[in-house]
Amino acid sequence: MNGIKKLNSQINRDQNKVNEIKRQMGYHEDEIFKSETRKRTIIKFLCY
Repeated sequence: MNGIKKLNSQINRDQNKVNEIKRQMGYHEDEIFKSETRKRTIIKFLCY
């Protein structure tokens, strides 16, 4: 059980580092995803 806690702790630290790097880069995955979804929707609409 102690090993699982240590592993979860390490995963959380690593995820926090990744999130900080993304923030520093101005990376917003949700906004990119929304933009791509919107583009696909528009393309589908124009093709019909």
